[in-house]
Amino acid sequence: MKTFITALMIALATVPGLLVLMAAPVNAQFKSVGSPSKGKDEGTKKPQDDGQYKSAIERLPDKKFDPWANMR
Repeated sequence: MKTFITALMIALATVPGLLVLMAAPVNAQFKSVGSPSKGKDEGTKKPQDDGQYKSAIERLPDKKFDPWANMR
């Protein structure tokens, strides 16, 4: 009987610690309440990024890449 009570006390003592360890990764998945909101700066950045993207696409060569060209 004494060993049963000891085992029960050990189990009850470890449960809160396990709950804390399991809850830590869950907090990392969700944004906190005090997170900074997106401002007007991101709206002004987008056209500039779009222009850079379009200019990079225009610089790509027109011909398709053939990885097996040297094997034929």
